Amino acid sequence: MLETIGPDAVFQRGQNDHLVVVFSSLATIFTGQYEGMALLRNRPEHVLYLREPVALAFHTGLTGLTTTIPETVEFLNYFAQSIGATRRSHMGASSGGYAAILYGLLCRVDDVFAVNPATFVSEGVQTRLSCPPREHFPLSAFRDHYDRTGQPLAHGDLSDELRERAGAVKVIGVHYAANDETDRINACHLTGCPDTFTIAHNSDQHVLLTFALAEQGVLNHHLVTPLDQLRSDYRALADQQAPA
Repeated sequence: MLETIGPDAVFQRGQNDHLVVVFSSLATIFTGQYEGMALLRNRPEHVLYLREPVALAFHTGLTGLTTTIPETVEFLNYFAQSIGATRRSHMGASSGGYAAILYGLLCRVDDVFAVNPATFVSEGVQTRLSCPPREHFPLSAFRDHYDRTGQPLAHGDLSDELRERAGAVKVIGVHYAANDETDRINACHLTGCPDTFTIAHNSDQHVLLTFALAEQGVLNHHLVTPLDQLRSDYRALADQQAPA
């Protein structure tokens, strides 16, 4: 049974002390659905599902609960503490993957499972990487938002965030569709960052890769494997894929 936490947040109570926070992508703006429910409905972990009404990768907080990134960090930490979570995982795809990584670093969670994540919200980084834009995710929206607040763009580049906060998260698994140019460029942008393992999949599916990974047992392996072993498994897979 789902418990309503806020207008865009619901909680699925589990049977153990592991909390998974799922950050929905901008697709939920059009569907109104929380991402991940079909994949996590019968799992033993506690699951907090989050969505947002605008395509700003949770830079404007959680509807009715928080309005800024620092407030959201405080809320997520409080929520995890309130249910006695001893392992904290963040999960998301596309813009939700960006949020899962960013808030994972800021909250210092244990691990992150990201699929085809956006890795920057800065137009300058997009130009520098020659990365094709993703439809319905205009980076100008971030510039406009921060212009309205009178503040400089925050957290524009996840590669910088990962290097500045090395060790904040024990394991960050970044799974990407190797045959999608935008996803490949985004993932390669994070390759070599601390605690981050970029894993290529023979796919061109930006949206559907998460479902494929769930069917293949990849998601389950990430969630049930102890952290030290999980890090070792990711390292072995990343080394196996590395060019000779």
